[in-house]
Amino acid sequence: DVTWQNLPSDFIYHMDFLMNRLLFNCQVKNPYVNEIIQNYPLPFMMAKIAGQVIEQYYGNCFSITDDELSYIAAYFNTFFLENKMQFNEKCKSVLVCGGGRAIACLVAAQLKKMLRIHSNGDLLSDFEANRETLSQYDVVFTMGNAQSLSSITDRLVISVNPILSGRDITADIERARYVDKLSSPKVKLNALLLNVLPPNCFFTLDEQKSYQENVKFMVSALMNSNLLDSEFYVRLLRREKQGTMIYENGVAFLHTTNKQLNRPILALGVLHNPLYSSEHEVKVIFLLGIQEHIEASNSLIIRIYEEIIRISRSPQIIDKLSHVKTYNECLGVIQEAQKLFTF
Repeated sequence: DVTWQNLPSDFIYHMDFLMNRLLFNCQVKNPYVNEIIQNYPLPFMMAKIAGQVIEQYYGNCFSITDDELSYIAAYFNTFFLENKMQFNEKCKSVLVCGGGRAIACLVAAQLKKMLRIHSNGDLLSDFEANRETLSQYDVVFTMGNAQSLSSITDRLVISVNPILSGRDITADIERARYVDKLSSPKVKLNALLLNVLPPNCFFTLDEQKSYQENVKFMVSALMNSNLLDSEFYVRLLRREKQGTMIYENGVAFLHTTNKQLNRPILALGVLHNPLYSSEHEVKVIFLLGIQEHIEASNSLIIRIYEEIIRISRSPQIIDKLSHVKTYNECLGVIQEAQKLFTF
């Protein structure tokens, strides 16, 4: 049986057998390779990095196929899912319902199954939902108006449909946690980037300047807004020396630790005409500052990485993004990308 307790040892066994297959040039096929690459972009990118380390260790005498990498990605994604479950088990929630009891019980049962939440099927009517009562919970689900509940509680409020259709409620919780920290209106948008990219973190860059000059411009502006610490740029340069952070389709994805905030900070810079850095084309620059201490159960960083990777894979989306002139146009392109990808 596959359980979380034996999963790490299973992964070690898998890697051991993989090494033997590589040495004997006998790599296996994975019938789900395309689905894994499409649906789990971050785990697959991590698997590619792991594959490069293995290839370098053996002197680059062989190349690991995507089929083999997809098996490694499957393990990585399982680790991510387990972290989500551990978070959900600690989450105490309540469902506020204004309609029929039967539908409310159905939704509560679906939530409990999907989240493995710490809940005894707590249900409240609209009349029972007050500030004192809701303060006992971590998350408040409602089938009614989320904004009206948000006005009487500082807890996370998430609107759900009677038929949940298996959508990722955990992502909604992570998204709501982030929006709540920003003290922003609790309006749920499907693409996480639409919620974590504020107007003062959008930049139209100058293609007449160099790549590094534009990066420094973004960092300086964010430092002046007290969003990045004074040593952020130094750490960013140190990180770039370990390997380029410019990827396919003209996307630069810069990321390092940020000591200024206890939450992630994401910025985006666009170039209407591409520039080049060490022969790499650059059209857009994503800049991510990551807090020093991250909870193991916090999937927010993972989801930010995944959404950026998904967008980066589409030359058409990147081209449109590089030509936007305003913040609202930028959000429109990201919203369009959400129609193409299942975030």
